[in-house]
Amino acid sequence: MENSSKALIIAGAILISILIIGLGVTIFQNAQKVIKGSGNVDSQAAMANNEKYQEFIGDNATASDVKQLISIVNTNNLTARTKGENTVVGIVLDGAAQPNLSAVKILNGKTYTVKLDNTKQSDDPIEDSFGETDASYYRNGYIRVIVIKTNSK
Repeated sequence: MENSSKALIIAGAILISILIIGLGVTIFQNAQKVIKGSGNVDSQAAMANNEKYQEFIGDNATASDVKQLISIVNTNNLTARTKGENTVVGIVLDGAAQPNLSAVKILNGKTYTVKLDNTKQSDDPIEDSFGETDASYYRNGYIRVIVIKTNSK
């Protein structure tokens, strides 16, 4: 009788151990799904952010379009700097970096080519010196550098 009660206690302890291990595995799997899902949210946020620039990409943007694009970039940059986010966008106009977007001169009557020069990615923040060959995207998927060239008539 004594041995059978000990055997029942041991069997109960084993069942409880199996239950705890199973619960731990389930929690771990759910945590992995949440972590993977948060990466998806980041990429969706980057895509949503980039959409506001995509409509301006092309070979025949008007001066008005380019001015509107620069205004959107300037607003984005002010917000990103205020929040301390690494999503500041640089503008390269005719080969020259434009660190002060308020001073960019866009000529009315001209057309412009607006593009992302490459698919390279970088975590480096935009500084005062950047150029056409710099990565067009941050590693998190956000646009980093937009290149604008004046079209010749």
